[in-house]
Amino acid sequence: MNNNYLFDKYLKLIGVEADAPSYKLLCRIEKAQLIKIPFENISKLLIKKQERNNLPSFAEFLYGIEKYNFGGTCNANNYYLHLLLEHPGFDIKLCGADMKNSDVHLISIVNIDGKEYITNGDYAVLFN
Repeated sequence: MNNNYLFDKYLKLIGVEADAPSYKLLCRIEKAQLIKIPFENISKLLIKKQERNNLPSFAEFLYGIEKYNFGGTCNANNYYLHLLLEHPGFDIKLCGADMKNSDVHLISIVNIDGKEYITNGDYAVLFN
């Protein structure tokens, strides 16, 4: 499966049409992500049961959303949100956030017109 197909599928699953990078598109994607992709750990437990200790592949992540209404923890949700935003050309960096222990939470910082926005696909956060 090629990545363009997967990105198109991701956008379709969250109900957002592809467009040029903008603050407006960032807000649409962030809102749709929060509504359609749940923060949950059932999918992570299933991966561990298969004796895997990693993120699902991009295709597995989207299949879980489509078939079982899965999402993931911050690692999967924010990593794949980061890829989704990077794909059309957003100026974005993936960051491990420090919450008592380093790198236990992922976020992204998006730069639009010289302003930085923190985006988090687990709960409503989009501020500069």
